[in-house]
Amino acid sequence: MNTVQKFNKFSKKIYNSFDVLKNHFLQKNPIKFVDNTTDYTQVYEYYGKHEYVFLVKNGITLIETFPLWLKPSFDELNVAYEFPVVFKKTGNVKSWGEVTLVPANGIVTEVKRKSIIASMYDVYRGKDKFDIFYVGSANDTAYQKLTGITENPTVVSSIYDAYSLSTTDMFWVIPNTVKIAKDFKFDYVPNERASDYIHVFGNGELSRHDGIILASKSYVPDEVEVKNNFYAKKRIVRQIVSHPL
Repeated sequence: MNTVQKFNKFSKKIYNSFDVLKNHFLQKNPIKFVDNTTDYTQVYEYYGKHEYVFLVKNGITLIETFPLWLKPSFDELNVAYEFPVVFKKTGNVKSWGEVTLVPANGIVTEVKRKSIIASMYDVYRGKDKFDIFYVGSANDTAYQKLTGITENPTVVSSIYDAYSLSTTDMFWVIPNTVKIAKDFKFDYVPNERASDYIHVFGNGELSRHDGIILASKSYVPDEVEVKNNFYAKKRIVRQIVSHPL
């Protein structure tokens, strides 16, 4: 049984209120938000003041019950602990290493994984649906035809504006060159492990992918990819959701 299987089998417990109280009356390790949690030199500023420091990747929100007071045992003084970030809906592990407990001296001889949930990842960020954006003008005929098919999307001038404005980690982008299929309700649910990919759909034909996309904040395409509707990191969904105008 590998680490992930053990986690899924044994660690999905519900923490009680006492776990929350411990974070109030026990001494907590400091938290430093960083871009790279494997650069242990970032904890030097805490040496002499604290024994251990949590390195947490920027953008991660720790759950309320996560034990900030946790420390390795006496025989693990130079061990760093990695904790899992899990998908909110299923509890499956999304990633390890985005939350790491490191000795404040920065000396790490071994990295171990602790099956204590550090953060819940929600691609919807608390919403019921992904944000929807229309690239064009509110005066476009294509935009006017969206009425009754979906709630009015936010109008932007480029896909990059959508990346800046989206409050969900994945979001729909509708170009001004398509009309939406009548039976498409923007209710497609991506595989949780594909949330880092751009999803492309059929536009008139299953093999034509120059229409609506479900973009991901984890992957920003360059201008050449956008211009050619050809994304290096993509998932093809065999479903016609739009038609060319």
